[in-house]
Amino acid sequence: MGSNDFAKELFDRFAGEKKTGELLPIGRDFYKQAESKSIVTPEDSEEVAKAKENISKTLMLLRSRRMQKILIYLAYNRRPPPQLAEDEETIYLQIKKLLSARKKEPKTARIKILHKIPEIINPKGGKTGPYEQNEIVECSAEEAVFLVTNKIGEAMQ
Repeated sequence: MGSNDFAKELFDRFAGEKKTGELLPIGRDFYKQAESKSIVTPEDSEEVAKAKENISKTLMLLRSRRMQKILIYLAYNRRPPPQLAEDEETIYLQIKKLLSARKKEPKTARIKILHKIPEIINPKGGKTGPYEQNEIVECSAEEAVFLVTNKIGEAMQ
């Protein structure tokens, strides 16, 4: 495959990645092949050198776009498609391992509700309630802080 053919294929892949939020299939050794086609040598004409530089820039943009998607997959605890490049799979697994090591059991708190309230949206966008007056609820530490700070409930021992 010539440099121009590869440049077109690379540009088409990048355009495809921009059109969708999903990771598109890519060969295991895609980046290695692409990088070998983007190396400028002293024998290259000015036109060929410029084409290889464009391949290199497009490859960087493609890699960046795909890395953003991988991070989104991690944020939503989704498994990416099986056809990832080797580099991408390694990064995905390393970040997943780091995130798993940092997860701790969520702390809970017991709160006595002071007033009857309907279901409300907390600052993080989550829903809480409805609650009856004097109801005892067990909730996350974060939600407990919200309830106590806003005088909806009081902490119980």
